[in-house]
Amino acid sequence: MSDIPESPRSAVRSSWAERWRVWIAAGETTFIVGLWLAALGQGDMMFVALLIAAALIASIISIVSNTYFSPRQKIGIGIVVSVFLCGSGGVILYRHNEVVPEALLASQLTELKALDTFLISPRESIDAYNEEHLRRLFDFESMLSNNIWMWRRNILPTSVSSERSAVIDTYFDGSVVAIDPRYVAFTTASNGANIVNFIPGKLPYIRDSKQFMARRNELLSFSNSIQLPSNVRGLLKSLLKIVDDDHNLMTEVINDQYAQNANNLIGDQDGGSSYLGKTTNAYWARFRPLKPEADKIISSIRSYLNVGP
Repeated sequence: MSDIPESPRSAVRSSWAERWRVWIAAGETTFIVGLWLAALGQGDMMFVALLIAAALIASIISIVSNTYFSPRQKIGIGIVVSVFLCGSGGVILYRHNEVVPEALLASQLTELKALDTFLISPRESIDAYNEEHLRRLFDFESMLSNNIWMWRRNILPTSVSSERSAVIDTYFDGSVVAIDPRYVAFTTASNGANIVNFIPGKLPYIRDSKQFMARRNELLSFSNSIQLPSNVRGLLKSLLKIVDDDHNLMTEVINDQYAQNANNLIGDQDGGSSYLGKTTNAYWARFRPLKPEADKIISSIRSYLNVGP
């Protein structure tokens, strides 16, 4: 029995299907994988709708171009695929609009809201939440100014009035000295104890204000809280590192400016001095902003609580 020759139309369709089958399958797989990734991440619904449409089109092309199925089989497979993809969209829609899970404990809600309040003080309006707000939160601005005054008094006592000296002492009352190991030398005593030796020409420490210590400890406590979701804790640890880096930068900039010219430090706070703001501006120029990381934390909190911005 001789083979029945394939019609020209079938031959063209078969050739086209075989030629593009791999790319069609790859596109179909990509869209479906993207769809489920969006489901896991509670993706934006417009993006999800586009993925569903693209996956449907790719699937229909794949089914129609397949020469191994009869028209009836293709219709059946098309219906199953369409139901599957639309069902996937329904799952994502449900997750997108899902109310805070019941499993979320009241203590978790309290902790998340406390963290949100910590970053955006209830005394501040949402419009006042900005980089400056976060700098004030960790007391960077006042701490920098008072440390510059402190070192000015240490270097040239007669250049600081008794009134200003009293302000410095009051500000640092109850504070701690933060020694920077980059600007000291260590020796070992005969009994094995480590001795810290100040290096001539170096300014080896700053004083941490009570507010800075309190806010940093709060941030550390939040970053270690088992009540918070792991992704939020990860973002908090990143913010804590930025805070610590900016803290350590203060000693570095003070030393750099002092090494260039002592007047950069002594005249930094004098309105009539040509050195006004030399050290202060150098510090803020290198300061790593806090708001980008804080924004991620706030967005994550509010997404988790399913509330608006």
